[in-house]
Amino acid sequence: MPAAMNPERRVLVIGLDSMPPETLFEAYRGELPVLRGLMDSGATARLRTVLPPITVPAWTCMMSGRDPGELGLYGFRNRANYGYGKLTVVNADSVSTPRVWDILGDRGLSSIVSSVPPAYPVRRIRGSWISCFLTPGSAKEWASPESLQGRIQKLVGPYPFDADFHRTGDKAGVLRQIRDMTVKHFQVFSHLLESEPWSFAMHVEIGVDRLHHAFWRYFDPKHKKFGQDRRFEGCILEYYKLLDEKIGQLLSLVGPETVVLVVSDHGTQRMDGLFCINEWLIQKGYLVLRTPPAKVIPVEQADIDWSRTRVWAEGGYYARLFLNQRGREPSGIVEPGQGEALLGQIGRGLREEDPLAQTVAPRELYRDVKGVPPDRLVFFGEHRLRAAATVGHGRLWLEENDTGPDDANHSLDGILIARGIPALRGDLGTVPITCVAGTILKQFGIDSGLEALG
Repeated sequence: MPAAMNPERRVLVIGLDSMPPETLFEAYRGELPVLRGLMDSGATARLRTVLPPITVPAWTCMMSGRDPGELGLYGFRNRANYGYGKLTVVNADSVSTPRVWDILGDRGLSSIVSSVPPAYPVRRIRGSWISCFLTPGSAKEWASPESLQGRIQKLVGPYPFDADFHRTGDKAGVLRQIRDMTVKHFQVFSHLLESEPWSFAMHVEIGVDRLHHAFWRYFDPKHKKFGQDRRFEGCILEYYKLLDEKIGQLLSLVGPETVVLVVSDHGTQRMDGLFCINEWLIQKGYLVLRTPPAKVIPVEQADIDWSRTRVWAEGGYYARLFLNQRGREPSGIVEPGQGEALLGQIGRGLREEDPLAQTVAPRELYRDVKGVPPDRLVFFGEHRLRAAATVGHGRLWLEENDTGPDDANHSLDGILIARGIPALRGDLGTVPITCVAGTILKQFGIDSGLEALG
């Protein structure tokens, strides 16, 4: 054990998925006594997330100190190879880079890791592990060690990994489910803090994200649906008060000597609509279908004529452009030397549709580029517009999400609150999400070589 290491130190991290500074630091600060106390006695910062600003890969970037390119994770879904198959969903096995708990475990320190995406399939660590919202309903193993699963079920019954209906019209059911899920999550995490040995403990509450996606119209006056009904006015603040109460209970268990971080992976903002990027590619002749679809379908299900297609796209919170490149894709037709000019032409065309569209090459964005990156990442409308990968709409713009009702998109700034680090006081401005891992390890006297605060 290195002489400089401090094995007596404890660090508690409370992750609030999708928590923005606009609500926590500004609108509701005075309504939340526990969180306000942490802010007033410690440090706060706007935590600038990675691009793309989404749950996966942002939490992994936070806990590893690496960017998406270094991880080879360019979103929630990624190409496994240069074929034309469906993109693969990221899971815990997709992450090979050591994260905070791995580094601590190698030094003999135990961790409690609860619902930190991606956390399924279960990872064996020195300590306790609970899976996350990616856990399928059929999963037989979702916690480690093996005995933990039975203890959790005895404590709260079936463990809820997610709110099942966060993109449906059943608002009352969604709200009830989010609150019930959050109560059980904190009950289990509190139990582990009291019953397990730990030096590092972290829980990510996905309920914040689900609440914002379902109810952001009731908070943001600029939302196109703001004021259309008043059924759930105040529901965001009421949920925040529940969080504040539960966080207070956690703090009472760990004592004032424990370093506490409250963090989010990105922020939240209104969603203004969707741009159907593959419809645009079809209109411009970059993407060619043999037969038009009779209904709206994902692009991977479309009858694409690869012998005449030069570019296609995947969507979500942002768009990914893929060249159909000769010698790389199975039926590629774009000569390698012509790809950059073609992508530049597409970028200019997209800015004619949306002047705020940003088209970025991964190599310009990341410190390294591993795996199978997109040829371009495209962000629309300052991240207030999603990109629809589906085809068959017959138009370029949609008012609603093509995957179900949704009030919100993600924004670039999440939150950081730090208590118990003497060098961190007051407003720190804006800091990168990749500094969190190094900052945590620094509290244990570990020189990780990662960027750190303080």
